[in-house]
Amino acid sequence: DICAPGHAISSADNGSARQCGTVGMSGTSMACPGVAGAALLVRQYFTDGYHPTGSAVPARGFTPTGYLIRAVILNSGRTMLGRDNLYQGVTPSAMYDAHQGFGLISLVDGIYLPGRSASRVAVFDRQIVRDGDAPWERTFALDAKCKAPHVSVTLDYFDKENASTSCRR
Repeated sequence: DICAPGHAISSADNGSARQCGTVGMSGTSMACPGVAGAALLVRQYFTDGYHPTGSAVPARGFTPTGYLIRAVILNSGRTMLGRDNLYQGVTPSAMYDAHQGFGLISLVDGIYLPGRSASRVAVFDRQIVRDGDAPWERTFALDAKCKAPHVSVTLDYFDKENASTSCRR
């Protein structure tokens, strides 16, 4: 779904005689901790009340759902030009393809940080929609001052677990 740096990452290495060293490693084992750390930073951003102004106001803090954290990470993706195949050259890539999904994680593009982020972020969390409810709608008006080349909307949800007994023996 999202890409993260995972090539030649400096990692802890066990040394001899109580010496701690480092070793360069590559792969998903190196990329996953970076995404997990980013998810923790997104959670802290909301719990410490940084949303929506980018300045901490504890009274605005709330515990975000996993859906919101995932949506912020996915919406933060930057398009990558290609995938490095080590000795076989670079495979061209386009947004949302099998090589990069939503792109390279970039939290500065997923949350608002004054002086760092190019855009503002609107967040709706814990919006419950049930069968038979009126449609849940939101309308956004962009004024003439908005020079954004595009608007990005990310809807994230988890499917309800299977309650069927047909899978049991």
